[in-house]
Amino acid sequence: YMCFLAQPRVFYALAKDGLLPARFLDVDNRGVPRFATLATGMLLIVCGALLPFASLANAISGGVCVAFDLVNCCVIMLQLGESDGQESRTQRLLGAAVASFVVLSTLTAVFLQHADLSEGGG
Repeated sequence: YMCFLAQPRVFYALAKDGLLPARFLDVDNRGVPRFATLATGMLLIVCGALLPFASLANAISGGVCVAFDLVNCCVIMLQLGESDGQESRTQRLLGAAVASFVVLSTLTAVFLQHADLSEGGG
């Protein structure tokens, strides 16, 4: 699962931009993001313990796509957000739209993973 090695740095960068809680900015004396690494590791341990390996192998592509969606949506939020330091109505609506997009993307990925798309339909 080499694709998850960079995930703590992604969380750190998102927290640095104010898109994740400041807890993800916690680094050790070598600059390793401590909390982000712990959070990523715990998530992967839970997934590895509860899901069959075949499902995990198939879900990697979907997870990468969801992470890509999340990062792109955060970039849009940064570009369109106001810089006065106060959260505006536009930012709240944009945040709700981004959250909806990520949730719908995840649900679509799960549905397509488990749907029988053959002609007979089983």
